[in-house]
Amino acid sequence: MKLDGKRRHFTRDNAVVLAGRVSHPRTDRIQLERDGHSQSYPIDNDGHFRITLVPKVDSLEALALTAEGFPSPILIQLIQDSTVPILEILNPIGGDLVTSASSVDIEVRVVDTNLLHVTTGGQPLEHIDGDRWMARDVPLPYQGENEIVIEALDRAEHRSTVAVTIVRDRNPESVASNDSRDGSQLEPQSSPTPEDVDESVAIGYLAVGEGDAVHDFGDLTQGVVSNHTFQLVTKGNSPVSISQISASCGCTVVQARVVSEVGSESMPYEMGSPIGPRAQLLVDVQLDTKNRRGPVRSVVTVTTDPSDEVQLKLMANVAPFFEVSPRSLNFGTVEHDRVVEQELTVTCPTGVLYALTAVEEELPEEVSVRVVPVDPREDGRANTWRVKVTLGPNIPEGLRRNYQIKLISDQVIESSTPLLTNEVSMREAVVYATASVLGKVSAAPSYLSFGLMRGGQVTTRTVRIENHDDEFEMMEPQLVLKGYQGEFEYPEIVSFEIAPLVNGGGYDITMTLLPPEEITVTIRGKVVVEVGHPNRPTLEVPFTGVVRR
Repeated sequence: MKLDGKRRHFTRDNAVVLAGRVSHPRTDRIQLERDGHSQSYPIDNDGHFRITLVPKVDSLEALALTAEGFPSPILIQLIQDSTVPILEILNPIGGDLVTSASSVDIEVRVVDTNLLHVTTGGQPLEHIDGDRWMARDVPLPYQGENEIVIEALDRAEHRSTVAVTIVRDRNPESVASNDSRDGSQLEPQSSPTPEDVDESVAIGYLAVGEGDAVHDFGDLTQGVVSNHTFQLVTKGNSPVSISQISASCGCTVVQARVVSEVGSESMPYEMGSPIGPRAQLLVDVQLDTKNRRGPVRSVVTVTTDPSDEVQLKLMANVAPFFEVSPRSLNFGTVEHDRVVEQELTVTCPTGVLYALTAVEEELPEEVSVRVVPVDPREDGRANTWRVKVTLGPNIPEGLRRNYQIKLISDQVIESSTPLLTNEVSMREAVVYATASVLGKVSAAPSYLSFGLMRGGQVTTRTVRIENHDDEFEMMEPQLVLKGYQGEFEYPEIVSFEIAPLVNGGGYDITMTLLPPEEITVTIRGKVVVEVGHPNRPTLEVPFTGVVRR
């Protein structure tokens, strides 16, 4: 008897669906025991069952599924979660910053007992300690305001977001400084706009010609590629050259053409070559909505020599061609030698019938995908498809295994002619699956970050070593310090405490760093934990920290 999903179901106010398959010739019903009451549900001819439950308000509820021919019931826990993650910016203080750097670190605080992950721009944040998370080297793609959105998601699919606006200033001397006498931020100095300059004596510069510097594509269907041309003109009495054209989003492709005289044909622009006064620069942009949904924003920055820039903005609202439910699969914690399965559905909201296949050659061998049409037509096409994703056995160990599953349909994307290729593209859906995979022994977390420390400051971190093998009795582990290459340079500042877990299934190892006051150094090393398991005798836990006076 197989159950799709997890044995622990985190729920909100919506219903919980228990789906699975029973393989037994004499079984046509399945029993669900709940609160001491038993209820029977039918099984179809293929052995599948589907039970929809509305969870109670209680924070925890136990269920049991039984079927004829299967003496051991499947035990399930429903965990009610009605709280949204609490998410706030810790640094930069006040949530705003002016900088001349091309990237920035952002520290946040997240409070939620059932937290799944914290991301920005689709990239996970680093868990520092307790409720503190860090987004490192977040890119600031263009001059001016950069809005960075941090998102926290818990296992009940509660989502919280917080945004911070980082101003990237091209003039380092105008950057806000903590050294200002009154502690306030300094206002960036604005440079003269082209309209403020007397063109009769001005050096060359670019300005927006016909049209606007902002183009809104309006409503687009996911997967469509749309093109637009911005028109710029050169002003002043000296030539202008373009040193760089960059886009803030990887979904945008840019090409430039120059029209040197009125009525002449445009020619591809060679970066760095001079453009004479009163010429026209055509900036062709392409917005690809593949894997995008909702509001989409992109900024194209044209940087010139003499030093100046023009920003061109694209906007669109992207509606999905496919609705995927759920949009991602979380297998939770699984053992590396187990086989687990979950299911999702793919539907086209407009009612289109289509064929769907999984691109399995791009998947590792521990992942398999099966697509099944729901109420298909004679030619096999359907509006809804069930997609079953199976992990295992022999899943590589890791606290966060991420898999991208690509589903290709037979529906052609109708769009304007792309700038760089005329290839026909098919509509597709991309699904992400995650799992934390445990071996016979595990270390959590798998990496220790001590962050920024002061000399003479005591800083501790704890790693838990657990035994998941009932046939192996773990002895107290032996610890060895190593550097990233060769010996560890500062063994005298490190100490350890080992405390056995109450259930006897492992140990908590507390690592303490006490750097001397006089050093400024970056510390990198590894703790090698010798556990003695025949399949995995040692575990390596890397650690880093920065010491400043």
